[in-house]
Amino acid sequence: MFAQKLKSSCKFISVSFGFVTAFVTHQYQQTFGEKIDQHVNKNLDVLHHWVELRSKMAYEKTESFLIKYCQWLSKSTLFHKMDMTSLLIFLAENQNTTFLHGICIKLLSTIEFPQDVDMEYYLKKCDSNTLIGLARSHDVNLKWFSNEDILPRELTEESGFQLSREIQQLIHDIQSSLENDEDPDSQPQCSTWLFQKVINEHLPDEPIPNLMNDLSTGRDHHSLSHEKTDVLSTNILFDYLKILRQFTANDKVSSNPDLSASVLNVVRDIVAFYDDEGNPDRKSVLEKCGNIVANLSCTDANREAVIQRGYLPLFMNWKSSTDNTLKIVADRALTNLDFQTSVKKLCDGIYVLHPNCRSADEAIVDVVFVHGIQGSPFHTWRQRQAFDQAMYTDCWPKDWLPEDYPNIRVIGVHYESFFSDWYSSCPVDNEKRSLENKAIAIKEKLKEFGVGERPIVWVTHSLGGLITKRMLSLSNSCEDTSNFLSSTKGLVFYSVPHLGSPFATTTGRARFVLFPSKEVSEIEENAEGLKKLHQDFSELARKFKIECLDFGESKPYKLPYVQYAQVIVPSTSSNVGYGRFMLLDSNHQDVCKPVNKVDPRYWEVSAMIRRVLQENEKTEDNELFKSMSTVE
Repeated sequence: MFAQKLKSSCKFISVSFGFVTAFVTHQYQQTFGEKIDQHVNKNLDVLHHWVELRSKMAYEKTESFLIKYCQWLSKSTLFHKMDMTSLLIFLAENQNTTFLHGICIKLLSTIEFPQDVDMEYYLKKCDSNTLIGLARSHDVNLKWFSNEDILPRELTEESGFQLSREIQQLIHDIQSSLENDEDPDSQPQCSTWLFQKVINEHLPDEPIPNLMNDLSTGRDHHSLSHEKTDVLSTNILFDYLKILRQFTANDKVSSNPDLSASVLNVVRDIVAFYDDEGNPDRKSVLEKCGNIVANLSCTDANREAVIQRGYLPLFMNWKSSTDNTLKIVADRALTNLDFQTSVKKLCDGIYVLHPNCRSADEAIVDVVFVHGIQGSPFHTWRQRQAFDQAMYTDCWPKDWLPEDYPNIRVIGVHYESFFSDWYSSCPVDNEKRSLENKAIAIKEKLKEFGVGERPIVWVTHSLGGLITKRMLSLSNSCEDTSNFLSSTKGLVFYSVPHLGSPFATTTGRARFVLFPSKEVSEIEENAEGLKKLHQDFSELARKFKIECLDFGESKPYKLPYVQYAQVIVPSTSSNVGYGRFMLLDSNHQDVCKPVNKVDPRYWEVSAMIRRVLQENEKTEDNELFKSMSTVE
């Protein structure tokens, strides 16, 4: 029966798709055949470049025609009566080339389905490659992911107690599996300490002193009562999720199929309890859950388990929402699942802000954003204000840069940092929070995503600038990441304390009361480590001809623990002669938050990216010019 339907379906589309697909395939193969055969006189180079560029243009036009034609055909009853969707699924799953598979996926993503369509019928025919391809397609018809596999559930005292016990057992199982591991980093000290703290007390180690009452602290949410409880409070859940996130970033955990499956099951239950628009903790809980799944998705063997547990519809729901945080987390998970088109992985703390779908064009430049102390890629890079709230963005690198430069990769970096150790939820990992260790960890994670393989523009705020400079200094003596330096073309510093900050010095003097964090202690004014880093980077910037731009602040700002406002990074520390310097009428927090696209805080960054693109972009004109200039 299916064979007859398939035969009649083929007749229906033979005229429409047959000759066009054949033409595209022929052009594609012919172009690459010609490129392989280039052992002739160099005088033919100009012609070869012309053929390559023209073939690409022909392919793009043909692909666009195919997509529009398929969308038009799918509006007809005959298209669905003859089950053309099943045919395209069959073709997508039986193509040995990424090229033809990609075309079939794009055609499937644009199909218009009738209102009463049974999507389950088609989903059962799709393998994991097809489903991931659809999820990573631009403007995919969301009917493909309309089935909600993770249904909301009410969190009662009884269900919360049961969930708490499941999480405790899971963490215990993970710890047990790592007990005999000789690698000291396999079982994070912070996770072990935090788990014991939650199990033993469900409370902080000791009450916060009265002298801290008037200051903003990260422990305000803790109860000072010593009464233990089995109720799963949000704060206890946050601790559990932090532990699971740290463990799932470990390859030994994510590569264990039993542990990974258990984590996915528990996270699925948590999502079901907290995915309620009326829940004030929804966003925070879902963001943490999404990152745990994204960590597990770095291991290819977990892909089927992620799909089977209904995470694809969940992530597609996040992508179609207006919440940039959930969009970014969903993109990280889906990118890791899509090993059909890329083997590059987004490790914990690394996010791709653009592109958020499969692209036939290779990105020309990487633009990497590194935030400052207690910052985040989710809120550091927000717009300062907007006259039209409908145009407001809480992540201008994600929403503005791709509009102006679609052929770049925009990457956001996240690392944990604190102003004071009162904020830190773990006192045993202090050394790991040093500038040196942060730079090493972030450098290795960025390498996993292929940073260094194309030109790089770094955009940094405050401590993020120091971390980036240290990364580049380390790369100078590390063969594995030496391309970080050679690929770095531009570096933007927003209020970076190159020579330290008076705020750090002030908190250092009040060390007994304020307990300044490791991060703050390292940026005291004229610290020897900063002087050495400044000298090393100055030499590297000159040697590798790195274009630098410094933005300085001029308005005072009140940070936690200090009861008066001050300029956090004065111009004597932010203007150290790396390159151009611009003093802005802004405070430390707002210095990296442009009002609009003509604001210097955006425009100057945009101009730097444009210059780097022009030097590296392959266009018809400059490619022909380069070819002609080499003709003998």
